[in-house]
Amino acid sequence: MGLYESGCAPRWYVPREDIQEQELTPVGGQTFCPHKALAGYYDSGESRKAAWSDHEAYTEVGRVDDLVSFEPDKVEVYLDDERLELDPAGRWCRTESTEA
Repeated sequence: MGLYESGCAPRWYVPREDIQEQELTPVGGQTFCPHKALAGYYDSGESRKAAWSDHEAYTEVGRVDDLVSFEPDKVEVYLDDERLELDPAGRWCRTESTEA
């Protein structure tokens, strides 16, 4: 699910059953977002705070509650076995194939 916030690149939130959750390690500390609520963070391998999840999100954005979002510059993201990359505007896009 995509979430668009003013002044930010779109953020994609993924259900836990669709990620490799065993690759995430919860870390201490939380941040507060006035639009969503408290977020807890996860490390992934050597990448610190590579993912987060909003806990008890506000009713208006309740659909993101307990889904996981990833920092695009810290993890590789795949959709249907194809790696996604960021375009210059910070949006996810499919990589261009160079195969003939």
